[in-house]
Amino acid sequence: MTSVADRSDSRIDMGSVRFWVAADAAITGANALIYLAAAPVIVDLMGSQTSDVRAIGGFLLAFAALVALVAAPTATPRFGVRVIIAVNAVWVLASLAVAVGGGLGLTALGTVWVVAQAGVVGVLAVQQYRTR
Repeated sequence: MTSVADRSDSRIDMGSVRFWVAADAAITGANALIYLAAAPVIVDLMGSQTSDVRAIGGFLLAFAALVALVAAPTATPRFGVRVIIAVNAVWVLASLAVAVGGGLGLTALGTVWVVAQAGVVGVLAVQQYRTR
């Protein structure tokens, strides 16, 4: 079996990594749309500010589009997968910092949500790293 490290081109054997990158794009995109469309409801349930929720939704929408491009069957470059893994890792750390530090004025439900979504993003990053 040839490993990714043995290959000289810039593409990855996409057996499972494409699945995990595409799953990331779908989950991130769905979250983005919900954050953008339902920001006031999210704020009522989870705290924070409508502008913060919409800004996060906008970032997630842009990131989901980038991730979807990387997951495309025609090109999944190593660098793109590495960037996604790195952004996901930063997202997990930032989310946990917000949850522990009490940032954004979250309710208890909001804090639970932030930790739960950090867990999902962490699983995606680990799977992307393992299958890259």
